[in-house]
Amino acid sequence: MDRRNDESAEDCDLCGRCILFVGGRGVQVAHLRRLVEARNGTLAYHDGGFEDGINRLGRMIAQADTVMFPVDCISHNAHDQIKKACRRTATPFVPVRSHGLGAFRQALDALPGAAAS
Repeated sequence: MDRRNDESAEDCDLCGRCILFVGGRGVQVAHLRRLVEARNGTLAYHDGGFEDGINRLGRMIAQADTVMFPVDCISHNAHDQIKKACRRTATPFVPVRSHGLGAFRQALDALPGAAAS
């Protein structure tokens, strides 16, 4: 990953918010976490039900400030659970156009309430 991209991440401040990312590729979690932490946030991750139990997803959503998921790499069951739980808890959810890091970075930068430094 290009370090300049990590440095530009500091332009957006998540103000300590917890972002729950559901689905995607597990090998990218460390990169996702680094992008969120560079923006003054924390990242929680759920794989969408492959190894992490789908029942645990609702509890994680209740603790998150925003839920994000890649539309190209998530099960239909996890997608449905996210929408139901987010509506029930009034937690915003953000579909990300793909599981790539660039799409995730763009979605973070576009989050409502993210303060520009």
